[in-house]
Amino acid sequence: MQLKHYQEDALLRLERWIGELKKADGVVRETVEALEAKSLPVTDDTKNYPRMAWKALADSGYLPSVHSAEDGLVIPEYVSRTAASGAPIPHTCMKVPTGGGKTLLCVAALERIKQDTGFVLWMVPTKAIFEQTWKAFADREHPYRQMLENASGRKVKLLHKDQRFTKQDIESYFCLMLLMLPAANRMRNKEFLKIFRDSSGYESFFFPNRRI
Repeated sequence: MQLKHYQEDALLRLERWIGELKKADGVVRETVEALEAKSLPVTDDTKNYPRMAWKALADSGYLPSVHSAEDGLVIPEYVSRTAASGAPIPHTCMKVPTGGGKTLLCVAALERIKQDTGFVLWMVPTKAIFEQTWKAFADREHPYRQMLENASGRKVKLLHKDQRFTKQDIESYFCLMLLMLPAANRMRNKEFLKIFRDSSGYESFFFPNRRI
């Protein structure tokens, strides 16, 4: 499918971000190894390679500016996010106009990431968009599904929130779970609680050597 110029621009910026993340991750690994070899402390800031990547892009003038009431146009500071383990989580946001082809852009982004296995959580705001997106992804003749198949080496495993999956699925397939946003919003309705109604079936993630 033909991408519009702003979609191509967004994808080029995503690729640049991923490239800077990989470079920064390499630098951080070397730094941590050097510090540990000398028995020196390793701080969370030292391990924060996404912040390092963001700073590199900001210093090069590559990042877009946003308007600040106090300072006019400025490049925003990086907002750090961490996992429960304390490990930094890189993140990004692509903003496009209403009707700007967000689904196509996201599918194309997955193509650019070039990840043939793993897990992707795809969230949509309404039931209508959920049904429309599911229909497109489930149809092997649809361009979106074909793009996903090309990106993953034809290993797409489409899931909804009630389907069980294993660690082996994540390691062997490109697992894409489609979730309607209200189902993950505890404040809006009880659909969120249904996610935890039956928490069994995920033993492979915690007991990898157990035969399920």
